[in-house]
Amino acid sequence: PVLGAIFPPSLVNMCFVLSAVQMIVFNPLIFMLFGVGAAKRDTPPGEPQASNADIVVSVLRGLTKNFVILSVVLGLAYNGAFGGLRGAHLPFFLDDVCVLLGSAFGPMVLYMAGAANVGSFEKLAQLNSALMPLLSVLLKSILLPTIVMSLLSLFGASRSTMDFAFAFNCLPTAGSTLVFAAAYRPSDELKSLLSAGLALGKLLGFPLLFLSAAIFKTKDVHDVLELEERLAGVGREPDHLA
Repeated sequence: PVLGAIFPPSLVNMCFVLSAVQMIVFNPLIFMLFGVGAAKRDTPPGEPQASNADIVVSVLRGLTKNFVILSVVLGLAYNGAFGGLRGAHLPFFLDDVCVLLGSAFGPMVLYMAGAANVGSFEKLAQLNSALMPLLSVLLKSILLPTIVMSLLSLFGASRSTMDFAFAFNCLPTAGSTLVFAAAYRPSDELKSLLSAGLALGKLLGFPLLFLSAAIFKTKDVHDVLELEERLAGVGREPDHLA
């Protein structure tokens, strides 16, 4: 919904492709780390711990039942079988159902994003140090977009593509992170760190995204300079009052 207010549908549709790539490439690695860590942590005291190879095999078996990964794999397999990996249409009876269910995506994203905020800022206040969540948010919302834009510039990408890539990488980490982590029973301290990181991500990520959107929409360099002057003057007393 946020990117849809800034960019044309042709670019916004790339969000779904990027999300699927992330789920099939990065999520299995993350779930693997979660599973290995949980298996080592939950070994009863006094019992011999299973070897790393056995733990990895056990986690891999569990990933074969993960519906997030399975849905992407099945979709990719269908695309390869019926569309040559160039796009495959669903039968009309399945397409109508998917369109109906998919129409709830936008409202549910906003609803669940609001629900995920409940208690997040309380967790942030309870931390002895906010250094780790703050550093992780700065890496995600500032360093990552900058690196991606620099790489795209080296490859000669268009300005609209670079703008979209910067905005996409400015997006705060999704609240679903807590849902995935909860299945592995993280400690209270780790839950506090996760909640604090998600809360800080929204505080820093969305203002940066909105500022980027304002710059993307300005066509004249003088408008950008005027925007910068207005932002610099926020909170400053007017000259006649100073």
